[in-house]
Amino acid sequence: IMFLIVLAALGIGLGIYSSSHQNRIYDGVSVAGVELGGKTRSQARALLEPALAEFMAQPITLTSEGNSFTIDPAASGIAFDVDATVERAFSYGRSGNVVARFARWSKAILHGATINPAVKIDTVRLDATLSDVAQNVIIPPVNAAIVIAGEAGPAIATEWPGVGFDLTE
Repeated sequence: IMFLIVLAALGIGLGIYSSSHQNRIYDGVSVAGVELGGKTRSQARALLEPALAEFMAQPITLTSEGNSFTIDPAASGIAFDVDATVERAFSYGRSGNVVARFARWSKAILHGATINPAVKIDTVRLDATLSDVAQNVIIPPVNAAIVIAGEAGPAIATEWPGVGFDLTE
């Protein structure tokens, strides 16, 4: 009987928690360091927009062979999709059976749950930006060869492996 009482109390508690968050993101859910638990979609959007805009204002540094190249995310066609990110946060703990949902709620409340922001990429603009960077990165390979060095006689020219830049990946 005691087991059934505990089970009933747990079921009632889960039902109350679920209904209290019917239009709110579950507690403990965050995106990009912004705590969204207990917030409605519009409240979450209002919190996320400035936080993600701050990330977008930071340049991205690419490094190759000791050289650094800085690109502007927005000019390169990279952007955060705030609405899709809010939906990801809102969807956390809303799928699967009751046990799976309870496990996600518990994890979020006890340890937090970080949701990755949704990213939109304009591949044409990003490819153009990366092509500009690639011109400074690509080094063609050089095969080893025997060269005649005047009176010193033959010498071996060292090979160089080269560096490529694959835009297809």
